[in-house]
Amino acid sequence: MPFKKGDDPNRGNGRPPGRENKVTTEIRQAYADLIHGNLDNITHWLQEVAIKDPQKAIDLLIKLSPFVLPKKTELNTPEDWKPFNLVLPKRPDQDEIKND
Repeated sequence: MPFKKGDDPNRGNGRPPGRENKVTTEIRQAYADLIHGNLDNITHWLQEVAIKDPQKAIDLLIKLSPFVLPKKTELNTPEDWKPFNLVLPKRPDQDEIKND
């Protein structure tokens, strides 16, 4: 029996539209675990880069952000949401980093 346009012979079976497949979900979780497990190292690495090139450190931080923070289009903010202040760690002296 031929299918009519718009008919889905597999309706109700399989992964719902918009849901990630299992492998993608596992890879995202592994990457998030890697980031969270290395927060101290990442902070140190960013500080080292910032000493030589602050703009590059900012670029690296921005590139890491999508892997940890939801995209703006995915964010549903409550009506009582208020902006927050981001406090960055104090930049260590160059001597402190060399001694580590």
